[in-house]
Amino acid sequence: MEAHEWGRGTAYAAACAGLVCLLAAGCSRSKPPFSPEQALKTLHVPEGFHVELVASEPQISDAIAMSFDERGRIWVVEMADYPLNPKSLGRIKVLEDRDKDGRFEHATVFVDGLHFPEGVMPWKKGILVTCAPDILYFEDTDGDGRADVRRVVLTGFAQGNPQLRVNGPLYGLDNWIYVAYPRPPVPRRYVKEFGDAGGAIRFPGHPEVPALDIHGMDVRFRIDPPQLEALAGNSQFGNAMDAWGRRYTVWNNDHIREAVIQSRYLKRNPYLTLPTAMQSLSDHEKAAAVYPKTVDPFYIHDSQTGHFTSACGISVYGGGRFPKDFDGNSFTCEPVHSLVHRDVLVDSGATFTARRAYENDEFITSSDAWFRPVFTTVGPDGALYVVDYYRYTVEHPEFVPPHLLKQIDFEARRRLGRIYRVVYGDSKPAGMNLAQATSAELVDVLRDGNQWRRTAAQRLLVDRQDRGIQPALEKLAREDKSAVARVHALWTLEGLNVLGDGLILQALADSAPGVRENAVRLAEMRLPNDAFEKKLLQMAEDDNSRVQFQVACTLGLLPSKKSFPALKTIALRHAADSWFQTAVLTAAADNAVLWYREMAAAKAGDSFLRRIGSVVGARRRDGEIREVLAVVANGRGAGDAGWRVATLEGLAAGLRHQSTGRVRLPMSQDLVIELLREPSPAINRAALQAAGSVEMRPAPAFTALLRRARVIAVDERAPEVQREIAAGILGLDTSPTVVPVLAKLLDPKQPESVQVAAAGALAPNPNADVGAAFLAHWREATGGVREKMLIWYFSDKSRLPALLDAVKARTVQPWSLGPARTQQLLRSKDTAVAARAQELLGEASQAERKAVYDRYVPALTMSASAQRGREVYERACSECHKIGDTGSEVGPDLRTVTRHYKEALLADILMPNLNIESGYEEYLVETTDGQMITGILARETPTSMTLRRRKGEEDTILRSAVKNMRSLSVSPMPEDLEKSIDVQQMADVIAYVKSLK
Repeated sequence: MEAHEWGRGTAYAAACAGLVCLLAAGCSRSKPPFSPEQALKTLHVPEGFHVELVASEPQISDAIAMSFDERGRIWVVEMADYPLNPKSLGRIKVLEDRDKDGRFEHATVFVDGLHFPEGVMPWKKGILVTCAPDILYFEDTDGDGRADVRRVVLTGFAQGNPQLRVNGPLYGLDNWIYVAYPRPPVPRRYVKEFGDAGGAIRFPGHPEVPALDIHGMDVRFRIDPPQLEALAGNSQFGNAMDAWGRRYTVWNNDHIREAVIQSRYLKRNPYLTLPTAMQSLSDHEKAAAVYPKTVDPFYIHDSQTGHFTSACGISVYGGGRFPKDFDGNSFTCEPVHSLVHRDVLVDSGATFTARRAYENDEFITSSDAWFRPVFTTVGPDGALYVVDYYRYTVEHPEFVPPHLLKQIDFEARRRLGRIYRVVYGDSKPAGMNLAQATSAELVDVLRDGNQWRRTAAQRLLVDRQDRGIQPALEKLAREDKSAVARVHALWTLEGLNVLGDGLILQALADSAPGVRENAVRLAEMRLPNDAFEKKLLQMAEDDNSRVQFQVACTLGLLPSKKSFPALKTIALRHAADSWFQTAVLTAAADNAVLWYREMAAAKAGDSFLRRIGSVVGARRRDGEIREVLAVVANGRGAGDAGWRVATLEGLAAGLRHQSTGRVRLPMSQDLVIELLREPSPAINRAALQAAGSVEMRPAPAFTALLRRARVIAVDERAPEVQREIAAGILGLDTSPTVVPVLAKLLDPKQPESVQVAAAGALAPNPNADVGAAFLAHWREATGGVREKMLIWYFSDKSRLPALLDAVKARTVQPWSLGPARTQQLLRSKDTAVAARAQELLGEASQAERKAVYDRYVPALTMSASAQRGREVYERACSECHKIGDTGSEVGPDLRTVTRHYKEALLADILMPNLNIESGYEEYLVETTDGQMITGILARETPTSMTLRRRKGEEDTILRSAVKNMRSLSVSPMPEDLEKSIDVQQMADVIAYVKSLK
């Protein structure tokens, strides 16, 4: 699964004899598939627990998700059409345990004819089903057990790979419905089947509700009245909530993440960027080690063995029947390894840390390689329910090496499937029918120790809109000993539109942090309100970090003059916590300079000052920038220069975020020049980053700076770092006279850092002479220098014909353009450029790449040195691949591919575009000022996106500056590594990767 992963592929075209033999052996096995009773015996759980069979074929098959309703029935999603069947074979079944023995023996097909349904949730008198492009409502009005009402609730979702479609409907504590909406990978094989990228998500028939034109962000909505909101972050398959409404997600090899901050807070400061809206919680890393017990497992990719590659179906325990130390623990499915993993969540500032519950073991394992757990949920009886897709292979053909496609029957033995229940101690099937409960009885259920029961009771009470129970709910909210009962009572009253301010004020002073945290959210919905504002300002001193974090988010709704002192208190208490930095800075859209002055005076730390500087830079207000620069300039000689460098780096990043070219800052220019003249190279570099976004006006000080830089740049006796900085300073002059000076520094005899600096300095220069200088040095230029040269050509579309002329003249080698730039030319909107590019470049020939692969096959068997391989990695691979803390994270961490077959590794290196791992394809972003920026999509938030390139270089672009964006369907990895790695070195670097732990 490495992409829901019920499957991810590692590219390689060469046949792998060992794997083929494994496939052949699998076909002749006499053991699996086991009967349900036999399969039950293969499951292993910790002492004190046991597993029971709830349902199996023929009652169900191909099950991927489930949900209980208020009558105790189980609604099951069946996806029989996975992975490629064009027929709409998906079904929703309802299961009943009529004899109350715990086995759901009676099944009814409620809906059929669905194509790739992904999730189900009881709602009103029917169910909601996620089935892209729609979220559908079905209801049975005539009592025959079949749906006769079908209504589209929401539409517009992408119909991409079935591993990455809208899924996981979940009723939240706040009475909203949450769904996961992952960004699907761009298909390369099955474009017709899975190429639909979706559109604006909308309520049909409700044009008054603004549509959401989003991708790769989860969604929450209400139906009556219709409301729709994009969430910050996303999940791949499944999402979960704990007892206090905190939401958890999964993504491929990252088995537990928290959605820490809501998009509504981020949107109020359009100048604020952040690395991610999700927090990876695992303290045992992404791609964490797992410990399967599978006998004769089948792995399409041996890279899958031993670590998370298919995280999905997450749940958080709140059943009330497991030992107390299980409360709030998470469970995540890992179907490739036939196991379910457990983590213990521990408070960590604004979020949590997930700690492995067992060393070298898992919560559920199986010796049966067909056991494919894909979904978990906690039932009304407190048991953990596990949906087992039960297939030999769960890979999707999109991600399978080409030579294996014809050897695998992806639909072999369909129509199998099981649901299990994990029970602690004595098994007691749940006897429950909340549908028949009176409203008063449902109020009593809100104090139940089982989270599912409480949530179901709340949903039913909100559905009924029976305001006659208001007094009982208010009594529960005021007096009940159970904190979770109090919080459910509050949200139920809110759902009935009868929640009084007095109860919220009382809850803001509740003894339970979780109640206070939710009360802050409820108070937020009533702002402006004097009583709430006064209390919230006081709560800046709350002793609980989660409560303080929510207070910080909410206070941003108040006028900054009111909120700043309280937010400052919170910020100084958590100055090193990036999430608290984010929370308070969402309120800094109009007073970022005040924030900077106060935090600099308080020595709040480099990271915080860098982020505030970024906000100031993104605002592009000359007076504000000057004020910050003055603080930096006046700080000279005040000890550690780190905070000054951090501020300048932040300003530079913010100035670039708007991507609207160079900005005039006449009030700030003299301070920029002063910082460029300081004796500190670190300050010079950081100031130069900021100056690169400034349109420098003629002035004596600027002329003197350039004159001095010309002397230093060409002085081969000067320190290399000074020459590098001097070259960068010359780039601030965009006149023709500077071109020949910088062109001399492109000579290969110059230090590479000086060459790169010179090329970078020429990149923004509009003069045509720059192109001639670049072409004169093209063939001798290193990759880093060529990248700067390409920026010049691609920053102005009118220069592309000259570049293609150089390709035709063989001055520029086609391979030196790189796959992303080549695709950019081939897909140019200028038909003349696209046609010429097709003539000169064409699509990359896999036959040519296969010939290169064949030349390097001896590397697979020759003697090799891992030590020498490390040197090759550091020279040729570390700019894009990390190993632990070494290198840059553009491609995958190489520790996650250590178990690749050597043949696969060789193909990955030499044929990187054959298959591209989800999340590592190149994108092209065109900005509103005409810039064309490429890179992998490293991060997305509601306000910005970040593209990453070699050496970890990044461009963060505010969404307001994005004109359009599209995938180039290529890997960032160059296709010409054979030019820098010979056969022996290839053997060495493969040996090094295979030696990693």
